[in-house]
Amino acid sequence: MWNYNCIARAMHTSYPHLMMNNRICHGAGPHHSLLLRAMVLALGLALFAMSTNALARKNVLRVAVEYHYPPFSQTDKNGKPYGFNVDIAHALSKAMNMQCEVRAFNWNELIPALLDNRVDAIIANMAKTPERSTVVSFTKPYQRSKTGFVGYGTSPKIPLTLQAARNKRLCTQSGTIQFKYLKDKYGKEAHVIGFPTMEDALLAVAEKECDLALAPLLTAFEFLKSKKGGECELVGKALSEQEYPHNSSHIAVRKSDSELRSKLNRAIDQISASGIYHTISRRYFPFSAL
Repeated sequence: MWNYNCIARAMHTSYPHLMMNNRICHGAGPHHSLLLRAMVLALGLALFAMSTNALARKNVLRVAVEYHYPPFSQTDKNGKPYGFNVDIAHALSKAMNMQCEVRAFNWNELIPALLDNRVDAIIANMAKTPERSTVVSFTKPYQRSKTGFVGYGTSPKIPLTLQAARNKRLCTQSGTIQFKYLKDKYGKEAHVIGFPTMEDALLAVAEKECDLALAPLLTAFEFLKSKKGGECELVGKALSEQEYPHNSSHIAVRKSDSELRSKLNRAIDQISASGIYHTISRRYFPFSAL
């Protein structure tokens, strides 16, 4: 508890130019004594407010989601995020007895926001890769989705051999594992195009600006149900685990937040065992997303 002497010492540390005045320190008059006490009281209130705010922040989980990645996350007309990942964020926070604060970012801003301490966790269908693991830590999987191709009626046949991919326009979201897969496997034969969002890539197929889009099937499922995706379809089978071993999504936290990662892992198990995860999944998909 802050008392007068403690606060006075803090005043001396924070405001030495004021406290070096001997008349004020030793009470040369009632006016100066009252002034000092008022200053000490003000500093005490400020320190109390700072400590209270710090304690409050410790009980709030600040979660980053992607700005536009339906049905997992998007924002309403007021800028409020909603979707599967947002519901999962709230469920996990409740399981950890924490309040939840969700903020939306563009895909390439997610990890910088985490490293800059603007958020505490990223829930954005992020695959765990060796490159990302050098800068952040990941929880156990919180969602799984196979990846496959979406095309128009005249799309190339699958399996997409290197010969069949020659001069074709293949697209997906920039900065994703899908984009890296296309560049690594088909970059020398096909035109690989990256878009700001996965929906943009799928729309490019619907508008015949691309021949095939590579997307997580849960995301493609939502698009194919929409009016814009009505003329599109899944092309061929989903990529096998051997060919594309990145079908699970993980929550990212700072490397220094090992305790938070452990709490999130336990919370994932808790909402899965209690049926809460299944209930959330059925709001968006006809099957479990884990």
